[in-house]
Amino acid sequence: MNTDTFKPTPRRIVQQVVLSVLLVLSVSAPAGHAVRTIVIARPSNMEHEQAHVQARMNRLSRDLPAHGTVGYVTHGYMHSKSDADYRYRMAQYRLAPLKLDAAEPLRHALVIGDFENDNDARTYVRRHDLSARRFAGSGLIVIEGTGR
Repeated sequence: MNTDTFKPTPRRIVQQVVLSVLLVLSVSAPAGHAVRTIVIARPSNMEHEQAHVQARMNRLSRDLPAHGTVGYVTHGYMHSKSDADYRYRMAQYRLAPLKLDAAEPLRHALVIGDFENDNDARTYVRRHDLSARRFAGSGLIVIEGTGR
């Protein structure tokens, strides 16, 4: 018999404590009174997404100024215009107080490229005859803009 499967893990201990509390409450509750449900909160999808965006944007921090304005590009509207807008807003939020200019991105000295993957980032740089300062992985790139 494998005894490793019965080792108490922190998760298993918490589960046993919660079940024990619920059992005691259900047995000791007077007849006709409902036992309240205990809900253990998990991070929402939004919190998970924000943490993911923060981790991605942290890769760029050493190449970007602390404040000012840089350009921001992404490929087309990806899946939808709202998807591109969402990605832009999340990046802007995570890089504040640095401002992102998506309207005329290439006129800045530095441009952030935020793509689905590294291949899309390289294709954008080649197609627009730009110079990449650094590929940060996961579709992120810092591009040399025209600065005009």
